[in-house]
Amino acid sequence: MASRHRRGAFPAGAKAAPEAEAAKESVAVAVRFRPLSPREVRRGEKIAWYADGETVARSEQSNLAYAYDRVFGPTTTTRHIYDAVAQYVVNGAMKGINGTIFAYGVTSSGKTHTMHGDQISPGVIPLAVKDIFNIIQETPNREFLLRVSYLEIYNEVVNDLLNPAGQNLRIREDLQGTIVEGIKEEAVLSPLHALSLIAAGEDTN
Repeated sequence: MASRHRRGAFPAGAKAAPEAEAAKESVAVAVRFRPLSPREVRRGEKIAWYADGETVARSEQSNLAYAYDRVFGPTTTTRHIYDAVAQYVVNGAMKGINGTIFAYGVTSSGKTHTMHGDQISPGVIPLAVKDIFNIIQETPNREFLLRVSYLEIYNEVVNDLLNPAGQNLRIREDLQGTIVEGIKEEAVLSPLHALSLIAAGEDTN
């Protein structure tokens, strides 16, 4: 997964870093290794890569090794990953710093598990939503307007997952930043409402 952070008008994100670095643009790349699935174990497959400390991914079968901002082994919880590389982005966003967190990987690599999770182990998205509303409750002297949109980009075509009519939408930039023309944005008042919209978008996808 990766996060990017920047003070300004364009979508961005951040890695866990001291508050003094909040105004600097930064990109953090974290690697999460999942355990072998029961099917992979039955097929006799072996672990090819492992976490060598907190920042190095090393091959079991060669001398190859790559350094990242963070590397998480298969026993690491999503909560720990969120605290290490995602929470800072959420906190920055609530202070007006745009942020992006995204997961990248091949099919069955664990993207959905990391981002959505389940009832026992919530993913990055529900953890972020919970933190956002906690911050709102803890900041009574400020007014917040929280809106949710949900889109997919497939074969360079942008579709609105909250509005079936919103197909092949146009992206443009103006003084406010990057705009998706015609995207549905729904104001939300609770974590449950926000997560219900995300679930509805997943059903559409």
